[in-house]
Amino acid sequence: MKIMYSIIKHQKTYFNSNKRELSPLTLKVIAADIQMDISTISRATNGKYVQLPWGCIELKSFFSEGVLTRDNKLISNT
Repeated sequence: MKIMYSIIKHQKTYFNSNKRELSPLTLKVIAADIQMDISTISRATNGKYVQLPWGCIELKSFFSEGVLTRDNKLISNT
């Protein structure tokens, strides 16, 4: 539950809009947020899914590196 609450906190654009745009997010950010080791976050999210009103989504899909656009906006590489 801690991991999912942290994902929701860091992916507000995805959960609060119809665009479903992911923000860059790494396991390290979640681990620091809930004060656990990165390997624990990785094991806890591996092969796990969350049921949302718009479908069943793998937890690992919420994690991605960031890419800078030409206008210096940081977006998810997915």
